[in-house]
Amino acid sequence: MRLLTPKAAFLSLAMGLGLASAAFGQTVVNFGVTGPGPTDNNVANVYTDPYTGCVGSGCMSNPQTTMQIYCDDFVDDVNPPQYWNAFATNLSQLPSDPKDVYFSGTTSYSLPKLVPNSSWNPSLETFSQVTDYIAAAILVTDSMAAGAGNPVAQDEYSFALWGIFDPSLLTNATNKYGTLPSSPNYLGGAQADMESALLQANTYNGNVAAYLSANPNITNVTIYSACTGCAVGQPGGTVDTAANRPQEFITVSMAEPPSIAVLGVYFLFGGAGLLFFGRRRIFRAR
Repeated sequence: MRLLTPKAAFLSLAMGLGLASAAFGQTVVNFGVTGPGPTDNNVANVYTDPYTGCVGSGCMSNPQTTMQIYCDDFVDDVNPPQYWNAFATNLSQLPSDPKDVYFSGTTSYSLPKLVPNSSWNPSLETFSQVTDYIAAAILVTDSMAAGAGNPVAQDEYSFALWGIFDPSLLTNATNKYGTLPSSPNYLGGAQADMESALLQANTYNGNVAAYLSANPNITNVTIYSACTGCAVGQPGGTVDTAANRPQEFITVSMAEPPSIAVLGVYFLFGGAGLLFFGRRRIFRAR
């Protein structure tokens, strides 16, 4: 998402869960963004991932309930505060035609080969819609793993994510809002991150189930695409294609690690089980 600096700009998000659209089998939600992320990551005059959003029917009235959201769309803009209706498409619902998500078909790239010993051939490489969105999910999880303590990495992942669906973005260091700094080499980092994600995603051969099976810590990947003629809980509508549409966003949900209390229960029952079987062995030994 291109949220331009200065930092006085704010975005707003509301997302109310609705019923599936009868026409397309899509869940329609009210969507937006509440602002930049907690560390205000920005480079080349634009804010970068992650951004802060919120979930639930009370989002507009209670924006304190927040989540991290990631934008895959450098081309479109938002004017905060801004709310819109969107299709919520689960990654497992792909492949999909353009009525459900912003980007479909295949994409090709002309970036240099940066990942050592890879089969990347920039002049010939094309990737499917499913591979592109799996690569986007990989970049989101990489950014989440980098965390707020590594803003340079998150900036690079953000530009790499935009580059998935806008291949011309990373052909040089300059975009229409500014120039990526040369020290560190943001352009080279973003190019390498994007290339690595695409090559990794390509190993799943367009099979989302295989990707999720290989990453059991990921519980859900959702794509939020603005729609027109759609309403929460009502059928109909189609993905927005207007010149002034808002961005498309992705969220990745990760399995929560067990809490201390839950671990304590596991150890308790585990110890009890060992004691039980130990006592059985002693009894049977007699």
